[in-house]
Amino acid sequence: MKTIGEAAAVLLIGAALAGADQSSFRCGSKLVLVGATKQEVLGSCGTPAGQEPGATVTTRGKGSGEEQSTVVTVETWTYDRGTNELVAVLTFKNGRLDTIASGGYGTPRK
Repeated sequence: MKTIGEAAAVLLIGAALAGADQSSFRCGSKLVLVGATKQEVLGSCGTPAGQEPGATVTTRGKGSGEEQSTVVTVETWTYDRGTNELVAVLTFKNGRLDTIASGGYGTPRK
């Protein structure tokens, strides 16, 4: 039988892993990996439940003694898979999947 301390440790580890970024996302029988294009994700998962339009972020820095600018377009998609699964939050940078995170539980299906 597990002690209360062991049970608490298991719960804390599970909670930490649930909030961590993931390197893959399962859409039915298909697996989408970080680095996939938006078209590849659409082909595997279909239209997202939510889609935040791209924001353009410009960063400035010095390289080789000269100031350089880098423009990155960021877009976030959400896939709501129902009340029994966590919402998947996919962030794209310049059209490629950059991060996969989990949100709260989804909403009931109609």
